[in-house]
Amino acid sequence: MVRSEEALGAVGRARREAEDSAAVAGVEVRPLTTLEEAGQAVHVMVATWGNHQLVPRELLRAFQASGNVLLGAFDGKDMVGFVLGFYGTDPGGFHHHSHMLATLPERQHSGIGLALKLAQRAAVLEAGVDVVRWTFDPMIARNAHFNLNKLGVVADAFHRHFYGDMPDVINRGERSDRLEVRWDLLRAPGPHQVPAVPLQVLVAREGDEELPRPSAVGRLEAGAAAVEVPRDHEALRARDRGLASAWRDAVAEALRSCFDAGLSATAFLPEGAYLLTVDEAPPAGGGGPP
Repeated sequence: MVRSEEALGAVGRARREAEDSAAVAGVEVRPLTTLEEAGQAVHVMVATWGNHQLVPRELLRAFQASGNVLLGAFDGKDMVGFVLGFYGTDPGGFHHHSHMLATLPERQHSGIGLALKLAQRAAVLEAGVDVVRWTFDPMIARNAHFNLNKLGVVADAFHRHFYGDMPDVINRGERSDRLEVRWDLLRAPGPHQVPAVPLQVLVAREGDEELPRPSAVGRLEAGAAAVEVPRDHEALRARDRGLASAWRDAVAEALRSCFDAGLSATAFLPEGAYLLTVDEAPPAGGGGPP
């Protein structure tokens, strides 16, 4: 494949950023190539999600053999995290779909997830593709901050109950609503600029900060909107499942109205709210097949 100097430069920068991030996290990130390493990834899955919704070792082996991106984070010989994705197409063009990222529970919040995502970015760019997509639960504020602010993705679609009922320990009993994000790999990771425009708050936290209730969902009128979510939805759900369900319904209604109006989620504000604005420059496509 003939690559432009600009593309080669982007790959080099992405590699250096990934290596620096791995060094900060104290891990080595490398492709998983053996059957034994596929089994280690299954171990990380079980530690994260329980004995449900697992990708079989045999399928991981097929991903290894077919040129898809399967990377592991290692502390010595021990795998402490992995990221898995595969190539696909959508109306926007060819892209890489990032399906799973997990770190061992005792190693979470230590920078391993960021190191894995930056290594994934470098590998996908090296393959000649410049867009990655994935989904995440809009109710989990820490994931929203990581995706929108640290990586700089744009959430450009909302899917209600996308995966149906899920039996794993994280998602059991929850409606599997998902935001779908687009990561433009040619853009440097980091937050988008927050425009200085009036914001209409469609859903807000009210009452007790520990157990807030959602406000009535406002009708979208302005050109930009904010949608607040609980600061810790999982803790709130553990205390009051009915209240957690009410939050999910309110957020889903607000997000749906925003996406129907052509807005995208471009940032997660410090007050714990999605910022939804017009995405000024969506990419025309994601490159071609590697």
